[in-house]
Amino acid sequence: MNVLPPSGAGAAGGGELRRVLERFDIGVVVRRMEDGFGRLPACTGFEWPVDRTAVVRWNVDFVLCWMVNGIPPDSYLRSELHEFLRARAVAGQPIEDSILVYRRGARMFWEALLDLAGDEDRAVLVAEWEPYRPFAARLAGAAVASHADLASRLRTAGALAFTEGVRVTGLTPSGFGWEAFLEDPRLILAQDPPLARDRLGAAVDGLRALLATAARSGRRGRGRADDYLPELLLADSPEASDRIVRRVFGPLERAEAVDLADTLRCLAVHGFDSTAAAAALPVHRNTLLYRMGRIEKLSGLSLKDQAGPRPRAARRHLGNRRPGHTAGLGAAGRLRLVAVSTSCYEGATSVTLSRRRAARGFPAAVSTVRPMAVVVDVPHCDRGAVARRHWR
Repeated sequence: MNVLPPSGAGAAGGGELRRVLERFDIGVVVRRMEDGFGRLPACTGFEWPVDRTAVVRWNVDFVLCWMVNGIPPDSYLRSELHEFLRARAVAGQPIEDSILVYRRGARMFWEALLDLAGDEDRAVLVAEWEPYRPFAARLAGAAVASHADLASRLRTAGALAFTEGVRVTGLTPSGFGWEAFLEDPRLILAQDPPLARDRLGAAVDGLRALLATAARSGRRGRGRADDYLPELLLADSPEASDRIVRRVFGPLERAEAVDLADTLRCLAVHGFDSTAAAAALPVHRNTLLYRMGRIEKLSGLSLKDQAGPRPRAARRHLGNRRPGHTAGLGAAGRLRLVAVSTSCYEGATSVTLSRRRAARGFPAAVSTVRPMAVVVDVPHCDRGAVARRHWR
């Protein structure tokens, strides 16, 4: 097994990595690898001059000890390895087959460790030996040229980075220094933990969605998926978005109550502050109260419930949004943002919808979604106002 662990592996990896590696049974790892070698023509079509299982065990033991202790092989171990290779060459194994055996053996060894490890141990291994972290970054309000410059500076610092218009995506090694970049107050950064290679593509797609959601919320600096789980969940479901819009606006449209739809949008933009909404429409406050009563009767919404205190996270998330950050969603006025309370998460929480992403399905629990408010940017409302949205 010609596997070369990262320099300092084991000792530098800390006690957690050492404990994970020490839990492996060498005999079990060897048996897993022997199954693979038994299907490899470079092994089965060659008469080994020594016991193949003993050679595999020697290599596994050699590499695991190196990984655990962080001590590279000395001259004695290297001479033993040299003798194994020389014996196979003397017996007539082609050099290309010998190289193939070691390359395939290295992959078998790694896959055996991942297969035999539990979920937590596997995460430790992946973080240490597949250390690249996908990221997506954006400079709020900056042009394409600024993002090209950002990508160039990231590459100089050791990242793999490329531009996607007004966005930069790529990979960074573990321990990459973001501090200097985060000093720019415009930077929005979304990053995942280290992932296996076959998961990088899907991870970057998710980071793009997270970056867009964080940007719309006014977030700067690092964005965490945990802060936007409902939004990201529904971002992949245009069907759910349509259902919510129909649930809220459908009764008003069927009643041909255009004034009520405009009133509901404006109320949402002004945090269900009836005085502010009346001034923005503009209508007399008594007229507004009358319309609110009709909206409640037709839609089943309780508009009075929208004005009280709501969870801090939801207030922070929705209160930072400003009109114009999202694309229009169609016929129901200039719909910018739909915010609902959903039973998909314990306790009522806010959800925003993006209909730009392809549908990927939605959990059955979506059928229990009960819309509580709709936030819209419309010409009838003050465009300069910051939508103050309060939720339970």
